[in-house]
Amino acid sequence: MRAEAKGRIAEIRMELEDGLLEVIMRTRRRKFTTVLTYSDLGWIVSLSKNKHIRDLLNEIAKDIQDHRCYTPDQLPDILQDALNSYLADSNKSERQIISRINPGDISLWVRQQEYPTEKTALESRINNRNDVEILLDAHDLSVTGKITKLEFVTGDRIHIVTNSSHILSTLQLSGIRYLSTF
Repeated sequence: MRAEAKGRIAEIRMELEDGLLEVIMRTRRRKFTTVLTYSDLGWIVSLSKNKHIRDLLNEIAKDIQDHRCYTPDQLPDILQDALNSYLADSNKSERQIISRINPGDISLWVRQQEYPTEKTALESRINNRNDVEILLDAHDLSVTGKITKLEFVTGDRIHIVTNSSHILSTLQLSGIRYLSTF
C-alpha cells in the first residue's frame, strides 16, 4: 500500500510539474509590455486546464497584481520559484503521509459485489475510472458491514470533493473528507 500511495503522489506531482513547466515555457516565448497588465495575468492563469495549476497561477497573479513591482522579464523566474516551492512542499507532504501508513493498519479488500447501478451513477459525474472503482470498494466495505460509518478520505478535490453530494446520495458512506483537513 505504501508503494501505491507513493506512486499516486508521484503521478500527481509529475502532472503538476509538467503543467507548470509548460506555462513557464509559454511565458518565456510571449512578448509582454514593460509592465504586467491585468490581461497578461489573466492570460497566464488561462494557460492551464489543470485546476491545481490554475489555483497556483491565480495566487501568483494576485501577488504580482498586489505588488506591481514585477517586470515581464521576471515572470519566468517567479513561476520557476513557485514550482520549486511547490515541489519542496510536496516532498515534505509525501514524507508525512507515507510515514503515517503502518503496513499492519491496511489490509487488502476484494469487493463482494459489482454495484452496476451505483457505478453508472458515479460515472455520470466522475470521468476517472480509478476513482469510481475506489469509491465502489469503499461502498462495499460499508454495505457488507465490515466497516461502519466509513468516511472516505481523498486528496482528489476535482473528481471526488466537488461531487461529494452526488457520491453520498449514491453510496453508503458517512462522509467525504479532503486530505488537507487532517
